[in-house]
Amino acid sequence: NLELYAGFEEITDDSAYLYYSEVEGGVVITGLNSVGRYQTTIGIPSAIGGKEVIGIGYKNVNPTDAKQSAAFTSTYLRTVILPSTLTYVGDWAFFDCPELRQVVFAGDKVSSIGAGAFAGCSSLETLDLPDNVTSIGKFAFAGISANGEKKCEIEALKPYGEFFAAQSAMFELKLSETSKLSLLGDYAFYNCGLFENVKLSKVMR
Repeated sequence: NLELYAGFEEITDDSAYLYYSEVEGGVVITGLNSVGRYQTTIGIPSAIGGKEVIGIGYKNVNPTDAKQSAAFTSTYLRTVILPSTLTYVGDWAFFDCPELRQVVFAGDKVSSIGAGAFAGCSSLETLDLPDNVTSIGKFAFAGISANGEKKCEIEALKPYGEFFAAQSAMFELKLSETSKLSLLGDYAFYNCGLFENVKLSKVMR
């Protein structure tokens, strides 16, 4: 008879699930490690090693590297809590997280949402953006409502790969009356077939 033994270690610090890099001004979260990819809920700490967490993912990502550059691509992640110290969500940060339902911004320092940041998050139903977000990048919430079977038909999107969106999703973007959002990128809501509601700020361009 074969007997198997497994040891389990309780992890109480969510930074143990993360890859990160130190940059000027703080720390940037760059990915989930092999344990983090199986978590359903992750709270990003406000500081790691005494330095504030200021960003999620990368900026100015080459379109062909979108999948490889996604910090949180995961088939398990359902809830993520972002720290009050965060200043930006980078390009493709949560690209293709089909189970992601809730994103909580603990503070209001975030000023930008990168290109494709939530593309393919087909279960995301509501997103409350902090008032200080001034720009949303192109393809930020893009999706293709064909259960992953349909190829991109818009030429401008083809370099960005395929976007998957479950047709059961009903997405609502919430902005307060004091929102500073002024720039919305091209195709930001491309093929959000069941887009329910969005109220854009008066200073949009």
